[in-house]
Amino acid sequence: MAGMLVLGLAASACSASTAPQEPAAATESAPTSLPYPEFLSEAQKATLPHRAAMRAMDPCGLLDTDALASIGHATYIGANNAYGECSSRFSPPAGPLQIREISVAFTTSTGTYGTPVAGTPIRISATPDFCTAYIMFDETRHIGLAYTVSSPGNLMDSGRGPREDLCPTAQAVATAAIPLTKTPVDQLPQRGDAPPFTEQPEFPAHAQVNHPLATLDPCAVLSTVAAGAPILRFYPDSFGWQCNFVIDPDNHANAHHVWYTYGVVSAALEPGAYRKEESRITVGGHPAVQTRGKQYRNPSFCQIVIAADPDAQPTDADGEVSLGHMIHVAVDESGCDAALEMAEAIVDLYNTHCEANRDQYPAMSRCRA
Repeated sequence: MAGMLVLGLAASACSASTAPQEPAAATESAPTSLPYPEFLSEAQKATLPHRAAMRAMDPCGLLDTDALASIGHATYIGANNAYGECSSRFSPPAGPLQIREISVAFTTSTGTYGTPVAGTPIRISATPDFCTAYIMFDETRHIGLAYTVSSPGNLMDSGRGPREDLCPTAQAVATAAIPLTKTPVDQLPQRGDAPPFTEQPEFPAHAQVNHPLATLDPCAVLSTVAAGAPILRFYPDSFGWQCNFVIDPDNHANAHHVWYTYGVVSAALEPGAYRKEESRITVGGHPAVQTRGKQYRNPSFCQIVIAADPDAQPTDADGEVSLGHMIHVAVDESGCDAALEMAEAIVDLYNTHCEANRDQYPAMSRCRA
């Protein structure tokens, strides 16, 4: 995961799905000094309610508890990597297939990826490590759900074939979720209703899904970063946890990106000894790591990974890794000054949003440094 965190938007903002991704259509407007989202075009504004509803939804509610219980006792159900993903883990691995993890992730899909399962709206794709069952979540917006079942594998065994024996389980979990695809997004399980997580419950609650970062619109940075720019090309994702835009009228390749993840924050905050262009910095009182352009990227590429928890450390006191919520910002060609400006803007928005809603997050010690 640590490697993923420094590879830019394409690697960091993807879901766990293996389905090919479709780029969102860009729309264009001329931003003014009005606050976001007032300077957006009507077409751009039309995407906002759906994105807000997606941010508020609890992705763990898309995993059927009865289907999981039939497999074994889950020792963890909660946030995993992308904000549109939830993982259920079994330790020790469950059943004769030694199932280690079952996850659900949003993906963009045309509904043509994978092998159709006769008589169902499910498509299947097996690899040597796991099997994934795909169903459509929102056909109009080309949004799918990927249900992946994995078991421990021998990475040194190059002769492994596809784990097709895992596919019936993937199909069963996906089948249990099909009724949810007929439910409006704002009527699905909500993050704010997720029960608090305890370390050893009889059945795990939804860990780390109810977090202030999850409901913060990343495109709110446009209020400061894009206001007054001569042009705005806005690439809204379908899910609500990414914002991609261009404000340079002379170079449409010079894109800006903001996205969120939940993962190994200790590794993200530790500059790699072999990565000479990384440095640890602080953004709005939050620890962060800045990565300048590398040999395989544009020299003016810059990415900053910021820990939402102001107390996050590169390593725990005992040297163990720690998990946490992270804000990522990146600019393709504008350099680190532009990336830092965007990072400071989103962190300021996060701190304000978190403080205004502290009563909803009793487990948080504090929002800002």
